[in-house]
Amino acid sequence: SPILVLLLLFAIVSCKKETETTFVNVKNRETDKSVLAKKFSNLGDSYYTVKKFDSAYYYYNRSKEIFETEKDSTYSAYTLIQLARIQLTFGDYSNSEETLTEALPYVHDNLQYQVAANNLFGISAKELKNYDDAVFYYNKILETASDSLLRVTPLNNIANVYIEQKKYKDAIILLRPL
Repeated sequence: SPILVLLLLFAIVSCKKETETTFVNVKNRETDKSVLAKKFSNLGDSYYTVKKFDSAYYYYNRSKEIFETEKDSTYSAYTLIQLARIQLTFGDYSNSEETLTEALPYVHDNLQYQVAANNLFGISAKELKNYDDAVFYYNKILETASDSLLRVTPLNNIANVYIEQKKYKDAIILLRPL
């Protein structure tokens, strides 16, 4: 009957419109989440800059949670590295290493974040008196750093490890050219 066909056609058109509306709403929610996470990260940066580390930590953690659900690896890596940096500032070396370990899956495609993570791993290992591990992480940076200026920090850090170990001659050998 024509009325049945008309009702069926009306039902299909209304379902299509509802599906399109739902898709747009889901897309808007994803964008809203991403914008909110970036705002949290920016707030974390602002608080970090003025050394209000507790507030910075709070906002980095909030942004990290959203970025991870949104599968944004670049921002997840950044916030995790910042969280680890704050933990190091407060002498929480074990948790800093744990946070950096959590960041590893996100940093593999970003050389800058790899260098930052390895440097923080090295600092943490040195403070925990795991000197061999510290040198290992600093050497990982040296493997990837081709610029002579970028090589200065890990070489200096290795020299600091040698000083901690009372290997003064080895430290001098590294520091003299610098």
